[in-house]
Amino acid sequence: MSIAVRQNIAETYRFLDSLAKADILDEGKTNTYLIAALEMIGPCLITSVRSDHGDDSSLGPHGHSSGFAADIWPNDDTSDLAIARFLESLIANTYVWTIGTGGLAQGAYALVTPPKDDRMIVFPDNTTNHIHIQAANKYGSGLRA
Repeated sequence: MSIAVRQNIAETYRFLDSLAKADILDEGKTNTYLIAALEMIGPCLITSVRSDHGDDSSLGPHGHSSGFAADIWPNDDTSDLAIARFLESLIANTYVWTIGTGGLAQGAYALVTPPKDDRMIVFPDNTTNHIHIQAANKYGSGLRA
């Protein structure tokens, strides 16, 4: 993914931590497919990427520690319906292979039509408001089309 795309994300998305922004800009810390997924999502709040996330390498090769995952949240409206729409956009995003629902997103997921692609993994995450996305899982990476 071009540095211009990475810079656009760094400049137009919101970040909880400057380490996450630095990770987005560093090709050695974030996978190209994750950047493509974020570009398709559009501006949102990025709550964690790699350097500002704990080591999750024991969970497999496609998490935060290997640069395939980010934790995100909708920018403004956090009603159940708005979160459900955001989740539906993530399910439709052909670069997103795994979604974890945290906090309010767990309840909002009940309003979502589950993915039809049996290669997509959706799991309940912890109680913190965030949505975990991965640009890969045990079934593959790249375009999920």
